[in-house]
Amino acid sequence: MLLRKAATQLPEGLKRCARCEAIKPHAEFSRSSRIKDGFQSMCKDCDRERKGSEPQWEDPAPDGQKTCSGCRAVNYFVKTVWSG
Repeated sequence: MLLRKAATQLPEGLKRCARCEAIKPHAEFSRSSRIKDGFQSMCKDCDRERKGSEPQWEDPAPDGQKTCSGCRAVNYFVKTVWSG
């Protein structure tokens, strides 16, 4: 069974970070239309720290070629210019 901390009412304009549990103003949180109060659950500092620890994927294909994201095959990259 999962136990949650008792919900405490915070003053208007403040929110508790789900990661560091610090109480910060709304300006310290990114906006989110999916969350009821309109802000991410993690503060911007914690979100930056979390994203920075993940290694970025680098395309192993040589110059002029791209790796397909679906099948991981290496193909020549041709830039298509549409006239219209």
